[in-house]
Amino acid sequence: MVSLVALWLAMALLQEGDVAQSCGLADSYVWVTKLNTAVGRVNTEIREQDRFDDGVGAGVEVRPDGAAVFVRDDADGWQRLHPAELVRSSLAVISTASLLEVGGGTLALVDHEGAVYTIAV
Repeated sequence: MVSLVALWLAMALLQEGDVAQSCGLADSYVWVTKLNTAVGRVNTEIREQDRFDDGVGAGVEVRPDGAAVFVRDDADGWQRLHPAELVRSSLAVISTASLLEVGGGTLALVDHEGAVYTIAV
């Protein structure tokens, strides 16, 4: 009886088990621009496409970093885009003359006079 319990315990401790559920935290969205006139989001896993062109003018650029997505056009400058609703935030508009990059949770901005700014997003 003791050897049976010892065998069962050894098997339980050495068994790797099976994965019942696996959860990936990275999304599978790809942000795209179309001929510099529209911004879109494509989910590559389910082949779903969202289109965002809420008055987007010429010269469109998009800078995504997880949930922080920034969109620029020649008319309105840089604005933050709410990725779930695909609407622009009107809280802050950054000049079109500014250079903007986003990555690692940080937005870096160089304005038209050459001053550099960073902020966590």
